[in-house]
Amino acid sequence: MSALLPIVEQLADAVNHAERAEWLFACPYGVMNREHMSIRVILQKSGLLAGVAYLEAVLSLTNAKRLPDGTLPQTIVLPVHIAALDLRQAAQAGAEGAN
Repeated sequence: MSALLPIVEQLADAVNHAERAEWLFACPYGVMNREHMSIRVILQKSGLLAGVAYLEAVLSLTNAKRLPDGTLPQTIVLPVHIAALDLRQAAQAGAEGAN
């Protein structure tokens, strides 16, 4: 029996960076917050460092203090978008390298 949540096992079972990126983009924030250390280890072992950066950016976003109007500061939001772009590029590069 694995100590990982079934949803995190799906990430561990991913066979390429594209699958890992897809998992990260679909993963609920609550799971990322709760299981961030396990997710980080899986991403590091797979060599998907852009995934680690995306995870860190999302964790910053989900733990950031919001502005009085309820929005998040752009200094928090923009790094998530940049990390997502980098992750998409890494996944695509991994897919092209596999062909």
